[in-house]
Amino acid sequence: MMIHSKFIIPLMFLVVNVATAATKIASVNVTPATATAGAIFKFTTTLTAPLIVGDKVKINVGSGTLIAMTGTETQYSLSQAVFTTGVKKYTVGIYTSRGALRGVINTGTYKVTSADPVNHAPTLTLISSDKTATANTKYTVTLNAKDVDANLNAITMNWGDSTSPQALTATDSKDLVFSHTYATSGDFAWSATATDKGSPVLSSKSVSKIIAVSNPVPVEVTEPPVKTTGYTKIANNGLRLPDTAILGTAQTDWACTKDNQSGLIWQVKTSAYSWEYNFYAETNANAKSLCGKNDWRLPTLNELNSLVYCSDGKNENSCTSSSTSPAINTTYFPNSQSNGFWSSSFGTYGTSTVWVVNFSDGSFSYGYTKSGQAFFIRLVSR
Repeated sequence: MMIHSKFIIPLMFLVVNVATAATKIASVNVTPATATAGAIFKFTTTLTAPLIVGDKVKINVGSGTLIAMTGTETQYSLSQAVFTTGVKKYTVGIYTSRGALRGVINTGTYKVTSADPVNHAPTLTLISSDKTATANTKYTVTLNAKDVDANLNAITMNWGDSTSPQALTATDSKDLVFSHTYATSGDFAWSATATDKGSPVLSSKSVSKIIAVSNPVPVEVTEPPVKTTGYTKIANNGLRLPDTAILGTAQTDWACTKDNQSGLIWQVKTSAYSWEYNFYAETNANAKSLCGKNDWRLPTLNELNSLVYCSDGKNENSCTSSSTSPAINTTYFPNSQSNGFWSSSFGTYGTSTVWVVNFSDGSFSYGYTKSGQAFFIRLVSR
């Protein structure tokens, strides 16, 4: 049976139309659904049937430009880096060789987020450090930290001994001075690091140094030459002092005065209110080993009377009315009182009374009982 040619052409058009209608987009997926800017997103399209010759699967990833996807049969894909942030809308369709859309557009969304900023570790530089260190003396180190991310936090110093680390808040590019006192001598390795405020916290490379700590050089105490006249100041520890020494409680402070003519050492008062009235006050001074002595006692009448000094020239028993008071050399006996001072010499009435020297005018008298009156005490030693 022969088929007339007029029936062949319509039949061919019928086959083409069936194939075109059968090829559709079954699904479109994007992975990952969310990623940071600059990440690679993969778009995958599955078709219901192979493409007609000349057709292409094209996608707009949200940039406004159609891009042909690659693949075979029913699987097509495109991998694309996306740098702009936000929720992106993509479209996928089948297009003819002339760019005409076949069927419908498939749409979907994905999200591009901002990339986390890269945190950089700070840098730490040693500016200077003391060349030597002495036990019980302040030692200093100067450091400088920088951070390109402007989130510098602190510099922490570990001194290499038993003390706890020392942390100081740091300012970018500004010198920071650390100071420390080593309690003992020896070699100590200190180290320092700078940290930032990032998450996670980053630290600089450490800066370190080994420092040799020595014991302090003993200070040699040089006593002034022995005077042959006048008075000499004596320290709490018994050493001679120059005339420039001042009163005090430290071991090398002035506390006593020596009469270079008699060799007697006299107690000096540190203030006008430190006088004792107790007739038996020498016990206290001996317990303290005042000026290195432990034989303190009340002076005899003659010893005490040897301290009397009248500004107009000493008289036999008293100064003249024009003389200044107290009647004593106040340069070496400061804070002296213009009043009576006990001696240890008994009066004419036996052991119940003693002589008293009055330093208001240099006079002296007897008849005072040890427990009956209140006079001042200036102890003496040899």
